[in-house]
Amino acid sequence: MHFNLAYSYYLKAFAEATFHAARKQNLVLQEDFTGEIDADMYKEAYFFKKVTASLNKCATQLAQAGEQEGLLMSAVKQMQTEITLKN
Repeated sequence: MHFNLAYSYYLKAFAEATFHAARKQNLVLQEDFTGEIDADMYKEAYFFKKVTASLNKCATQLAQAGEQEGLLMSAVKQMQTEITLKN
């Protein structure tokens, strides 16, 4: 169960990282916002915080599943490094 939850958090983080990358390039993915107010609310810092939180939750679930050195944990660590370097 912990591994499945960890994988879900990883997928969530990946989606949030997509929005973060778009905002860093001053792009707004219009279909995901209902108006200008929504787009203004979801700034780059918002998505950075969401990605970081999701990756931390993923790492916690992987640790509880005993998967500290697996492929998914390697992907999480890589994404954590990249998101921190690019911010």
